[in-house]
Amino acid sequence: MKLWHKVGLGAGLVLGMGLTVVLLPNPEPEPSPPPPRAKSRVPRPPLFSTPFITPGARCPPARPAAAVDVPDDAPVVGVVVESKARAYLLTAMKRINYYVINDLVGDCPVTVTYCDKSDCVCAFTDDTRGTPLAMDLGGWSSGKMVVRVQSTFYWQDSGVTLNPDDLKAIPYAPLPHERATWKAWKQAHPETDVFVGP
Repeated sequence: MKLWHKVGLGAGLVLGMGLTVVLLPNPEPEPSPPPPRAKSRVPRPPLFSTPFITPGARCPPARPAAAVDVPDDAPVVGVVVESKARAYLLTAMKRINYYVINDLVGDCPVTVTYCDKSDCVCAFTDDTRGTPLAMDLGGWSSGKMVVRVQSTFYWQDSGVTLNPDDLKAIPYAPLPHERATWKAWKQAHPETDVFVGP
């Protein structure tokens, strides 16, 4: 005796006892969600280990050599611009307000920077006259000093931006400078004046 026979194309089975079993088609698998889109990576400068911005000192007073009492062995950094000499006492530049000095020597802009952590001195100038440059202390990163010009941060020692994908340079020209003792600088430049601090 035939117990069952197939009805249609998988629509169901009829069993000999009058029972019908309906076979449902397998449901279509739900499509997998699309993989998440990769986020675009915008290059960013490294995080500062000490992030802060301190405005550079603007034209602090310089005094004639004969009017100051500075030890002969005191370290200074000196510049000569258009035959006018000026020295900056490095111990005075160890104060955070004076790590960056935006000065005028005569009417020539002169910016002197000093990082006492790395003992690095740099100096800059520009073709403009009568107005100090605009440079600020930007903080420290990886133990090195960072300066800021407008909204861009630069390594103080190399003068290039912190962003490795955009190694543009500080927009000011490097200025020749000399590190010496106060005695040696004064002997070489008797008419010098000097910044000794506030």
